[in-house]
Amino acid sequence: MKSKFLGMLIVLGLFTACKSDGNSEEAKPVKMSDPDCYRFAADRDTVLLSFSTGKDSVAGTLEYNLFQKDKNTGTINGWIKNDLLLADYTFMSEGTSSVRQVAFKKISGDWVEGYGDTKEMNGKVVFVNTDSLEFEPKLALKKVDCPK
Repeated sequence: MKSKFLGMLIVLGLFTACKSDGNSEEAKPVKMSDPDCYRFAADRDTVLLSFSTGKDSVAGTLEYNLFQKDKNTGTINGWIKNDLLLADYTFMSEGTSSVRQVAFKKISGDWVEGYGDTKEMNGKVVFVNTDSLEFEPKLALKKVDCPK
């Protein structure tokens, strides 16, 4: 999983390095932090979150393995501000690629997923109002060592 994550970071860095606004001769690649990994596990349910942060961004992977539901694995790209991680989650489920917004709030060192009303906009599912999200601390993702 770490090699997939590092590959994704390289691609993200190359994309950022190649993107130019025409104001500079050479765009600088985004320097990303080492990844942090978080996990929720209870009964037969597991959620894994791994991400690195840059100046104004966050990128990583997110995996849901919930009992009697399709496993979803994908990438996240977004930002963290005031202990709120808000990102687009791009994943495959039942052979179809989908994008939906995800939110996690840092509570006592853990990341807790937020839930709220959603709508479809420009081909992805987004929250209607991120200020009214509900966070359930009993489903906290706790820091773990990242897989080698």
